[in-house]
Amino acid sequence: MLFGQKLEAAKTVVGLVEKTASLSLLINIGELFPLMDWLDLHGIYKIMKKEILPDIKKVLGEIIEQRNGTRKEGQEARDILDVLLTLKDDDGVSEASVMALLMDMITAGLESSQNVAEFSIAESLNHPHIIQRAQQELDAVVGRKRLVREEDLVKLPYVQGIVKETLRMHPPGPLGIPHANPKPVSIAGYTVPANCKVLVNMWAIGRDPACWDRAEEFLPERFINSDYDVAGNHFHFIPFSAGRRICVGYPLAMRSIPLVVATLLHSFEWKRQDGNSLETAKGLLSIKLASKINLSGHPRLDESAYY
Repeated sequence: MLFGQKLEAAKTVVGLVEKTASLSLLINIGELFPLMDWLDLHGIYKIMKKEILPDIKKVLGEIIEQRNGTRKEGQEARDILDVLLTLKDDDGVSEASVMALLMDMITAGLESSQNVAEFSIAESLNHPHIIQRAQQELDAVVGRKRLVREEDLVKLPYVQGIVKETLRMHPPGPLGIPHANPKPVSIAGYTVPANCKVLVNMWAIGRDPACWDRAEEFLPERFINSDYDVAGNHFHFIPFSAGRRICVGYPLAMRSIPLVVATLLHSFEWKRQDGNSLETAKGLLSIKLASKINLSGHPRLDESAYY
């Protein structure tokens, strides 16, 4: 979608994104006490500046240079990179801005979506009846002679429920993106001074027993025949935030993640190769599985469906 094809260099970018995501799991005292942020007591900014950003700039620069060498004037855009380069040519968008936008899309769209899909499968494996019900739904809608398609998703409410329940219990950004209030605000008897860094604890909201029945249980069926959506219309459920600052990629995420989860559950019978229980590693900006899960997958569809 970004580059229109598989690129070897993209693997390097993915590795750098994963390294960046691992930094977000570290406690940064500057996030809690902004006056101390410039000290970089944990060395996070130093690592970003000296180790990660130069490599990202080099790799993306090579991808952009390669594309510039093959683009033809007036050629219709084939992917997002073509669109950004057209903006660079026609509207004067700088190459640095093109790189920054690509990195934002890779970081926000890859790591977070991957984590949600992993948690969806991991939680399902912890509850075999969930896999059984999801596969029954998939077999009824899709059958076993082809793979799941995007247009099937509207007919798969239980699979959608698995993804939504995962977003409730394991939001990819547990504290969202830091915001700031330009003016003093009074909330629930507390005064928040102007220009404070404000974080919304989406992880705690999703597990609040005052908002959710059996809040600590993974129950995809709670979202069936429910009007809860991910568009920020219900403040009990805001995995992508809400309002004007809502994640702009949530429509794409709610197509791609359910499609990945549905395809994995539909195409294979999964079995864990270890007895480890589901554990999470949480940070201020991201949440992911604490360790990899060893799985074996056995085809469950007609052989022709895989080719």
